[in-house]
Amino acid sequence: SKNYIVDKLIDITKGNLESLKQIMIYNVKNNVHFYRLTSKLVPLATHNKVKFDYVTPLKKEYEEISDIINKNNVRVDTHPDQFAVLNSMDNKIVKNTFEILEYHYKILQALNIKNQIIILHVGSSACGKKASITRFINNFYKLPSYIQKCIAIENDDKTYNIKDVLFLCNKLNVPMVLDYHHYVCNNEGEKLTDYLKDILSTWKCLTPKIHFSSPKSNLKKEFRSHHDFVNVDDFIKLLEDLKNYTKPNEYAPFTWEGCIVKISDKISYLGRDIDDAIEEKLLTNDMLDELANITGISSRTSNSAIINRLVTDICENSS
Repeated sequence: SKNYIVDKLIDITKGNLESLKQIMIYNVKNNVHFYRLTSKLVPLATHNKVKFDYVTPLKKEYEEISDIINKNNVRVDTHPDQFAVLNSMDNKIVKNTFEILEYHYKILQALNIKNQIIILHVGSSACGKKASITRFINNFYKLPSYIQKCIAIENDDKTYNIKDVLFLCNKLNVPMVLDYHHYVCNNEGEKLTDYLKDILSTWKCLTPKIHFSSPKSNLKKEFRSHHDFVNVDDFIKLLEDLKNYTKPNEYAPFTWEGCIVKISDKISYLGRDIDDAIEEKLLTNDMLDELANITGISSRTSNSAIINRLVTDICENSS
């Protein structure tokens, strides 16, 4: 029966949410503060013959995960799979893409993600790049405004390079996700350093997101595939290039509140470090006494209390 099918789907989703919760707990404990949500969190969520409420019956489970994410400043986004092609020439695929984006938006809402990001590739190149980019723009403006505000676009490894995507992002006023490996695979000889500042600027007041990976091998048939590990030299080179475009205070806040938010982000990491050190008993009693004298932080203080104490101290002693 239909009720049995829906109950079964809810049960599976509940199990998936429990797994996601455990992943988040593990990530926080191991200082991993970035995570991409799977598109398969809710089975058959966008199937045209199965429509069910996958949020309300599981509100408690979503809220538990949300608490972990938001209390620990975990950056969470989504990247719909290959079935999401906003600029397809097939109206059925475009309609399905709208439903996929709506589904991802609902999940981000259910998890109370503060800066909601849904990453897309440009997609199809049918009838050429120019026509395909035009289709993307036209269909983008058919999306609900609340979904438009979530979209970020990533360069791909075969068709749309950083110049194409940067043009599109500026046209739509959306962030661009730089994928370094895709840039290496797909470029026209342009230097990344010539475009970094403009790419980072698309993020406005948000912290930019960059994807980094390395080719599986230098063989032509495997070069576009991702290696399990990264090439350290390439990673360091990218970091050095980024330093030139992330100078201290280049994007300084204009208000007192903005300054507090900016410094609080740094303090949150310090708070976690102290919290972890206390939990793992890495601090001696003398160290804990000295810490308590300086900051008022005891061995029984929670991470949120550590952050609150340090932020309050900054407010009280700054002008």
